[in-house]
Amino acid sequence: MTRLIVGNLDCEVAWAGGPALPAAVTARLALLATTLRVFADHDDDRLWLPAPVAPTAVPVDGAPRPRLEHGPLRLAGARRLTAWGALAAPAHDRDHDHAHAHDHAPPPADASWRELVRALPPPPAAIARAASDRRLALALAAELGVALPGARAVASVDELREHLAAGGAAASPTGAWVAKAPLTAAGRDRVRRVGPDVDAATATRLTRLLAVHGALVVEPWMARTLDVGQAGVVLAADRALVLPPHRGVCDSAGVVRALLIDDAAALPPAHARALAAATAAVAARLGALGYRGPFVVDAFAHADGFHPLGEINPRLTFGLVARAWAEHVDQPLLLGLGGPPPPGARALVAAPDGSPAAWAHAGSSSSLSSAVASLSKPSLASR
Repeated sequence: MTRLIVGNLDCEVAWAGGPALPAAVTARLALLATTLRVFADHDDDRLWLPAPVAPTAVPVDGAPRPRLEHGPLRLAGARRLTAWGALAAPAHDRDHDHAHAHDHAPPPADASWRELVRALPPPPAAIARAASDRRLALALAAELGVALPGARAVASVDELREHLAAGGAAASPTGAWVAKAPLTAAGRDRVRRVGPDVDAATATRLTRLLAVHGALVVEPWMARTLDVGQAGVVLAADRALVLPPHRGVCDSAGVVRALLIDDAAALPPAHARALAAATAAVAARLGALGYRGPFVVDAFAHADGFHPLGEINPRLTFGLVARAWAEHVDQPLLLGLGGPPPPGARALVAAPDGSPAAWAHAGSSSSLSSAVASLSKPSLASR
Protein backbone atom coordinates (compact mmCIF):
# COMPACT_ATOMS: atom_id res chain seq x y z
CA MET A 1 0.00 0.00 0.00
CA THR A 2 1.48 3.33 -1.06
CA ARG A 3 2.22 5.84 1.67
CA LEU A 4 2.25 9.59 1.16
CA ILE A 5 4.61 11.49 3.46
CA VAL A 6 3.95 15.23 3.52
CA GLY A 7 7.08 17.25 4.29
CA ASN A 8 5.23 20.51 4.94
CA LEU A 9 7.94 22.01 7.15
CA ASP A 10 6.40 25.43 6.51
CA CYS A 11 2.99 24.52 7.93
CA GLU A 12 3.10 27.27 10.59
CA VAL A 13 3.36 29.89 7.86
CA ALA A 14 0.05 28.75 6.39
CA TRP A 15 -1.58 28.60 9.83
CA ALA A 16 -0.43 32.12 10.74
CA GLY A 17 -1.62 33.54 7.42
CA GLY A 18 1.55 35.54 6.98
CA PRO A 19 3.60 36.21 3.85
CA ALA A 20 5.23 33.31 2.04
CA LEU A 21 8.76 32.40 3.03
CA PRO A 22 11.60 33.55 0.78
CA ALA A 23 12.31 31.09 -2.02
CA ALA A 24 15.75 30.28 -0.60
CA VAL A 25 14.24 29.34 2.77
CA THR A 26 11.59 27.16 1.15
CA ALA A 27 14.25 25.46 -0.96
CA ARG A 28 16.27 24.66 2.17
CA LEU A 29 13.19 23.33 3.95
CA ALA A 30 12.52 21.06 0.97
CA LEU A 31 16.04 19.65 1.20
CA LEU A 32 15.66 19.05 4.94
CA ALA A 33 12.24 17.46 4.40
CA THR A 34 13.85 14.68 2.36
CA THR A 35 15.15 13.25 5.65
CA LEU A 36 11.54 12.18 6.28
CA ARG A 37 12.17 9.36 3.82
CA VAL A 38 13.26 7.28 6.78
CA PHE A 39 9.52 6.87 7.52
CA ALA A 40 8.77 5.36 4.10
CA ASP A 41 8.12 1.67 3.70
CA HIS A 42 9.60 1.30 0.22
CA ASP A 43 10.72 3.24 -2.83
CA ASP A 44 7.20 3.30 -4.30
CA ASP A 45 6.01 5.59 -1.50
CA ARG A 46 5.70 9.32 -2.19
CA LEU A 47 7.33 12.22 -0.36
CA TRP A 48 5.80 15.65 -0.97
CA LEU A 49 8.16 18.62 -0.63
CA PRO A 50 7.44 22.38 -0.55
CA ALA A 51 9.91 22.95 -3.43
CA PRO A 52 11.49 20.69 -6.05
CA VAL A 53 14.50 18.57 -5.15
CA ALA A 54 16.33 16.53 -7.74
CA PRO A 55 16.14 12.78 -7.03
CA THR A 56 19.91 12.63 -7.56
CA ALA A 57 20.33 14.83 -4.46
CA VAL A 58 19.29 11.83 -2.33
CA PRO A 59 22.05 9.22 -2.10
CA VAL A 60 21.61 5.49 -2.47
CA ASP A 61 22.36 4.54 1.12
CA GLY A 62 20.13 1.60 2.00
CA ALA A 63 17.31 3.77 3.33
CA PRO A 64 14.06 4.14 1.38
CA ARG A 65 14.13 6.56 -1.56
CA PRO A 66 10.45 7.43 -2.10
CA ARG A 67 9.35 9.36 -5.17
CA LEU A 68 9.84 13.08 -4.60
CA GLU A 69 6.92 15.36 -5.46
CA HIS A 70 6.09 19.05 -5.21
CA GLY A 71 3.32 21.33 -6.38
CA PRO A 72 -0.38 20.59 -5.79
CA LEU A 73 -0.76 17.93 -3.12
CA ARG A 74 -2.31 14.75 -4.57
CA LEU A 75 -4.07 12.84 -1.80
CA ALA A 76 -6.01 10.53 -4.12
CA GLY A 77 -4.73 6.99 -3.92
CA ALA A 78 -2.72 7.63 -0.75
CA ARG A 79 -4.47 5.58 1.87
CA ARG A 80 -1.87 6.19 4.50
CA LEU A 81 -0.38 9.56 5.20
CA THR A 82 2.31 10.90 7.50
CA ALA A 83 2.48 14.69 7.80
CA TRP A 84 5.04 16.96 9.43
CA GLY A 85 2.37 18.97 11.22
CA ALA A 86 -1.09 18.94 9.73
CA LEU A 87 -2.55 19.81 6.38
CA ALA A 88 -4.06 23.22 5.82
CA ALA A 89 -6.11 21.54 3.11
CA PRO A 90 -9.15 22.73 1.17
CA ALA A 91 -12.53 21.26 2.01
CA HIS A 92 -12.42 18.46 -0.56
CA ASP A 93 -9.06 17.30 0.78
CA ARG A 94 -10.39 17.28 4.33
CA ASP A 95 -13.31 15.22 3.12
CA HIS A 96 -10.84 12.84 1.51
CA ASP A 97 -8.93 12.51 4.77
CA HIS A 98 -12.17 11.78 6.64
CA ALA A 99 -13.26 9.24 4.07
CA HIS A 100 -10.00 7.34 4.46
CA ALA A 101 -9.77 7.58 8.25
CA HIS A 102 -10.64 3.87 8.43
CA ASP A 103 -7.47 3.10 6.43
CA HIS A 104 -5.41 3.89 9.55
CA ALA A 105 -5.76 0.49 11.17
CA PRO A 106 -5.22 0.15 14.94
CA PRO A 107 -1.61 -0.81 15.66
CA PRO A 108 -0.70 -3.99 17.55
CA ALA A 109 -0.34 -3.81 21.31
CA ASP A 110 3.46 -4.02 21.08
CA ALA A 111 3.76 -1.44 18.31
CA SER A 112 6.81 0.79 18.10
CA TRP A 113 6.46 4.56 18.22
CA ARG A 114 6.92 4.74 14.44
CA GLU A 115 4.11 2.23 13.92
CA LEU A 116 1.95 4.28 16.26
CA VAL A 117 2.66 7.46 14.29
CA ARG A 118 1.79 5.68 11.05
CA ALA A 119 -1.45 4.34 12.49
CA LEU A 120 -2.74 7.78 13.52
CA PRO A 121 -4.30 10.03 10.86
CA PRO A 122 -2.95 13.59 10.77
CA PRO A 123 -4.76 15.85 13.25
CA PRO A 124 -7.19 18.48 12.01
CA ALA A 125 -5.30 21.64 11.14
CA ALA A 126 -7.23 23.70 13.72
CA ILE A 127 -6.14 21.37 16.54
CA ALA A 128 -2.55 21.17 15.33
CA ARG A 129 -2.47 24.95 15.08
CA ALA A 130 -3.78 25.41 18.63
CA ALA A 131 -1.32 22.83 19.96
CA SER A 132 1.60 24.59 18.24
CA ASP A 133 0.79 28.05 19.61
CA ARG A 134 3.56 29.16 21.97
CA ARG A 135 0.96 30.69 24.26
CA LEU A 136 -0.23 27.17 25.12
CA ALA A 137 3.26 26.22 26.31
CA LEU A 138 3.55 29.51 28.23
CA ALA A 139 0.20 28.97 29.98
CA LEU A 140 1.04 25.38 30.90
CA ALA A 141 4.49 26.35 32.18
CA ALA A 142 2.86 29.00 34.38
CA GLU A 143 0.38 26.45 35.74
CA LEU A 144 3.23 24.08 36.56
CA GLY A 145 5.23 26.88 38.19
CA VAL A 146 8.15 26.52 35.78
CA ALA A 147 7.70 29.55 33.50
CA LEU A 148 10.72 31.81 33.07
CA PRO A 149 10.41 34.94 35.21
CA GLY A 150 9.05 37.70 33.02
CA ALA A 151 7.75 35.42 30.27
CA ARG A 152 4.41 36.66 28.93
CA ALA A 153 2.45 37.42 25.79
CA VAL A 154 2.15 41.00 24.56
CA ALA A 155 -0.21 42.48 21.98
CA SER A 156 1.52 45.79 21.19
CA VAL A 157 4.90 47.48 21.18
CA ASP A 158 3.75 49.81 23.96
CA GLU A 159 2.82 46.81 26.10
CA LEU A 160 6.26 45.35 25.49
CA ARG A 161 7.95 48.63 26.44
CA GLU A 162 5.99 48.77 29.69
CA HIS A 163 6.85 45.16 30.44
CA LEU A 164 10.56 45.69 29.86
CA ALA A 165 10.57 48.92 31.88
CA ALA A 166 9.04 46.98 34.77
CA GLY A 167 11.90 44.45 34.69
CA GLY A 168 10.43 41.90 32.30
CA ALA A 169 13.92 40.81 31.17
CA ALA A 170 15.57 41.11 34.59
CA ALA A 171 16.00 37.33 34.85
CA SER A 172 18.52 37.44 32.00
CA PRO A 173 22.08 37.99 33.24
CA THR A 174 22.57 40.52 30.43
CA GLY A 175 19.07 41.98 30.33
CA ALA A 176 18.52 40.35 26.96
CA TRP A 177 15.08 39.34 25.74
CA VAL A 178 13.46 37.62 22.79
CA ALA A 179 10.01 38.19 21.30
CA LYS A 180 8.69 35.22 19.32
CA ALA A 181 5.71 34.83 17.03
CA PRO A 182 3.17 32.36 18.44
CA LEU A 183 3.24 30.22 15.30
CA THR A 184 6.67 29.80 13.76
CA ALA A 185 9.63 27.42 13.79
CA ALA A 186 13.37 27.09 13.21
CA GLY A 187 14.23 30.47 14.71
CA ARG A 188 12.08 32.46 12.26
CA ASP A 189 9.86 35.44 13.11
CA ARG A 190 11.57 36.56 16.28
CA VAL A 191 13.37 39.63 17.59
CA ARG A 192 16.23 39.40 20.11
CA ARG A 193 17.64 42.50 21.80
CA VAL A 194 19.43 43.62 24.98
CA GLY A 195 18.08 46.19 27.40
CA PRO A 196 14.70 47.79 28.05
CA ASP A 197 14.84 50.35 25.24
CA VAL A 198 12.98 49.54 22.00
CA ASP A 199 14.43 51.67 19.21
CA ALA A 200 12.56 52.71 16.08
CA ALA A 201 13.95 49.94 13.86
CA THR A 202 13.11 47.28 16.43
CA ALA A 203 9.63 48.75 16.91
CA THR A 204 9.05 48.56 13.16
CA ARG A 205 10.09 44.90 13.07
CA LEU A 206 7.87 44.09 16.07
CA THR A 207 4.93 45.97 14.55
CA ARG A 208 5.20 43.92 11.36
CA LEU A 209 5.20 40.68 13.33
CA LEU A 210 2.24 41.84 15.41
CA ALA A 211 0.29 42.73 12.27
CA VAL A 212 0.56 39.10 11.16
CA HIS A 213 0.34 37.25 14.46
CA GLY A 214 -1.65 39.55 16.75
CA ALA A 215 0.60 38.80 19.73
CA LEU A 216 4.19 37.88 20.60
CA VAL A 217 5.59 35.73 23.39
CA VAL A 218 8.37 37.57 25.25
CA GLU A 219 10.99 35.81 27.36
CA PRO A 220 14.26 36.76 29.05
CA TRP A 221 17.14 35.40 26.98
CA MET A 222 18.99 33.06 29.30
CA ALA A 223 22.63 31.95 29.19
CA ARG A 224 21.84 28.43 28.06
CA THR A 225 24.29 25.62 28.70
CA LEU A 226 22.39 22.57 27.41
CA ASP A 227 19.47 21.99 25.06
CA VAL A 228 17.37 18.88 25.48
CA GLY A 229 14.06 17.53 24.29
CA GLN A 230 11.74 14.68 25.11
CA ALA A 231 9.42 13.18 22.53
CA GLY A 232 6.33 11.05 22.62
CA VAL A 233 3.14 10.08 20.85
CA VAL A 234 -0.28 11.12 22.17
CA LEU A 235 -2.58 8.13 21.67
CA ALA A 236 -5.70 9.21 23.56
CA ALA A 237 -6.92 11.87 25.95
CA ASP A 238 -5.30 10.01 28.84
CA ARG A 239 -2.65 7.88 27.16
CA ALA A 240 0.73 8.62 25.57
CA LEU A 241 3.99 6.86 24.82
CA VAL A 242 7.06 8.80 26.00
CA LEU A 243 10.55 8.27 24.57
CA PRO A 244 13.98 8.92 26.13
CA PRO A 245 15.37 12.47 26.07
CA HIS A 246 17.60 13.66 23.23
CA ARG A 247 19.96 16.59 22.93
CA GLY A 248 20.33 19.50 20.54
CA VAL A 249 23.21 21.53 19.19
CA CYS A 250 22.26 25.12 18.36
CA ASP A 251 23.96 28.22 17.08
CA SER A 252 24.32 31.44 19.06
CA ALA A 253 20.86 32.58 17.95
CA GLY A 254 19.26 29.46 19.40
CA VAL A 255 18.55 27.79 16.04
CA VAL A 256 18.87 24.01 16.04
CA ARG A 257 21.73 22.80 13.83
CA ALA A 258 21.97 19.16 14.92
CA LEU A 259 20.17 16.58 17.06
CA LEU A 260 21.97 13.98 19.15
CA ILE A 261 20.31 10.62 19.86
CA ASP A 262 22.29 8.76 22.52
CA ASP A 263 20.02 7.15 25.08
CA ALA A 264 23.02 6.09 27.18
CA ALA A 265 23.88 9.74 27.88
CA ALA A 266 21.82 10.38 31.00
CA LEU A 267 20.70 13.81 32.13
CA PRO A 268 21.34 14.84 35.73
CA PRO A 269 18.60 13.12 37.76
CA ALA A 270 16.91 16.37 38.83
CA HIS A 271 16.77 17.59 35.23
CA ALA A 272 15.47 14.24 34.02
CA ARG A 273 12.67 14.25 36.61
CA ALA A 274 11.65 17.81 35.80
CA LEU A 275 11.63 17.12 32.06
CA ALA A 276 9.64 13.89 32.52
CA ALA A 277 7.03 15.72 34.61
CA ALA A 278 6.72 18.51 32.05
CA THR A 279 6.45 16.00 29.20
CA ALA A 280 3.69 14.10 30.98
CA ALA A 281 1.81 17.35 31.57
CA VAL A 282 2.19 18.33 27.91
CA ALA A 283 0.93 14.94 26.74
CA ALA A 284 -2.13 15.30 28.99
CA ARG A 285 -2.84 18.85 27.78
CA LEU A 286 -2.47 17.88 24.12
CA GLY A 287 -4.70 14.87 24.67
CA ALA A 288 -7.39 17.00 26.28
CA LEU A 289 -7.12 19.41 23.34
CA GLY A 290 -7.95 16.56 20.97
CA TYR A 291 -4.48 16.21 19.51
CA ARG A 292 -3.31 12.73 18.58
CA GLY A 293 0.15 12.14 17.20
CA PRO A 294 3.85 12.82 17.79
CA PHE A 295 5.20 15.68 19.89
CA VAL A 296 8.44 16.97 21.38
CA VAL A 297 8.96 19.13 24.48
CA ASP A 298 11.96 21.46 24.25
CA ALA A 299 13.81 22.29 27.47
CA PHE A 300 17.15 23.78 28.43
CA ALA A 301 19.60 24.24 31.26
CA HIS A 302 20.97 27.71 31.94
CA ALA A 303 23.42 29.30 34.32
CA ASP A 304 20.86 29.51 37.14
CA GLY A 305 18.93 26.25 36.71
CA PHE A 306 16.81 24.14 34.39
CA HIS A 307 13.79 25.22 32.34
CA PRO A 308 11.80 22.01 31.66
CA LEU A 309 9.14 23.47 29.35
CA GLY A 310 10.36 25.87 26.73
CA GLU A 311 8.28 24.94 23.71
CA ILE A 312 5.81 22.31 22.54
CA ASN A 313 6.30 20.91 19.04
CA PRO A 314 3.28 18.74 18.16
CA ARG A 315 4.55 17.27 14.92
CA LEU A 316 7.12 14.90 13.48
CA THR A 317 9.92 17.27 14.37
CA PHE A 318 13.64 16.68 13.90
CA GLY A 319 14.17 15.13 17.32
CA LEU A 320 11.95 12.28 16.11
CA VAL A 321 13.46 12.28 12.63
CA ALA A 322 16.90 11.86 14.21
CA ARG A 323 15.61 9.03 16.41
CA ALA A 324 14.15 7.26 13.38
CA TRP A 325 17.54 7.48 11.60
CA ALA A 326 19.31 6.20 14.73
CA GLU A 327 16.95 3.23 14.81
CA HIS A 328 17.49 2.69 11.09
CA VAL A 329 21.25 2.29 11.55
CA ASP A 330 20.85 0.77 15.04
CA GLN A 331 23.43 3.11 16.57
CA PRO A 332 23.54 6.40 18.46
CA LEU A 333 23.46 9.18 15.90
CA LEU A 334 24.04 12.89 15.34
CA LEU A 335 21.72 14.36 12.68
CA GLY A 336 23.00 17.63 11.21
CA LEU A 337 20.80 20.20 9.48
CA GLY A 338 23.40 21.87 7.30
CA GLY A 339 26.79 23.37 7.96
CA PRO A 340 30.13 21.61 7.57
CA PRO A 341 29.75 18.01 8.80
CA PRO A 342 32.23 16.42 11.19
CA PRO A 343 34.77 13.89 9.88
CA GLY A 344 33.11 10.56 9.19
CA ALA A 345 29.61 11.94 8.61
CA ARG A 346 27.64 10.93 5.53
CA ALA A 347 25.33 13.12 3.52
CA LEU A 348 21.60 12.42 3.66
CA VAL A 349 20.81 14.97 0.95
CA ALA A 350 22.99 17.27 -1.13
CA ALA A 351 22.39 20.95 -1.84
CA PRO A 352 22.68 22.15 -5.45
CA ASP A 353 26.31 23.14 -4.84
CA GLY A 354 27.10 19.60 -3.69
CA SER A 355 27.46 20.38 0.01
CA PRO A 356 25.51 18.27 2.52
CA ALA A 357 22.19 19.97 3.32
CA ALA A 358 21.61 17.29 5.97
CA TRP A 359 24.02 14.68 7.25
CA ALA A 360 24.29 11.88 9.79
CA HIS A 361 27.14 10.67 11.94
CA ALA A 362 26.63 7.35 13.73
CA GLY A 363 28.88 5.65 16.23
CA SER A 364 29.74 5.25 19.88
CA SER A 365 29.03 7.83 22.57
CA SER A 366 32.67 8.90 22.57
CA SER A 367 32.80 9.32 18.79
CA LEU A 368 29.61 11.36 18.87
CA SER A 369 31.03 13.58 21.60
CA SER A 370 34.03 14.20 19.38
CA ALA A 371 31.71 14.93 16.44
CA VAL A 372 29.78 17.51 18.46
CA ALA A 373 33.04 19.09 19.63
CA SER A 374 34.24 19.34 16.04
CA LEU A 375 31.31 21.48 14.98
CA SER A 376 32.14 25.15 14.56
CA LYS A 377 31.73 26.83 17.94
CA PRO A 378 28.63 24.90 18.99
CA SER A 379 26.35 26.82 21.31
CA LEU A 380 23.96 24.58 23.18
CA ALA A 381 20.77 26.59 23.48
CA SER A 382 17.05 26.21 23.26
CA ARG A 383 14.97 26.99 20.25
